[in-house]
Amino acid sequence: MSKRVTIQNDTSSASGLREVGSAPKPGSRRKAAKASPQSSTPPTRVSSERLVSAGQRSVRFELFDLNACEAFLVGTFNDWQPGVTPLTNSEDGRWTVELNLKPGTYEYRFVVDGRWIEDPQSSRFATNPFGGVNSVLEVREQ
Repeated sequence: MSKRVTIQNDTSSASGLREVGSAPKPGSRRKAAKASPQSSTPPTRVSSERLVSAGQRSVRFELFDLNACEAFLVGTFNDWQPGVTPLTNSEDGRWTVELNLKPGTYEYRFVVDGRWIEDPQSSRFATNPFGGVNSVLEVREQ
């Protein structure tokens, strides 16, 4: 197994963005648009692309395991909840996921087919209260 963490600089900004699907302001008389075949305006579609907030960095986690059926990323960034952050299998044994993280130090592990494992490619580790170690990632300011 091997894993690579890649941090990408974010050059996007939040300027010009608006909240989609927010409630109307108090006193507003605007009616909600209904999606119907007769409507001349198509319904708003929300992109599945995650927007990186100012100060966050895109971090790519990668794990290599030809025998894995499922893999998840757990850590301080998702309250150690298995099943919340799945990795996607590229059919060649490479499992990946990208997260947008603020600068700071994070501890993490992989859950592969129900087994909690540290990142074998990590250069930093921290002892955990279960007798094992967590991998450590530091996301630096841009």
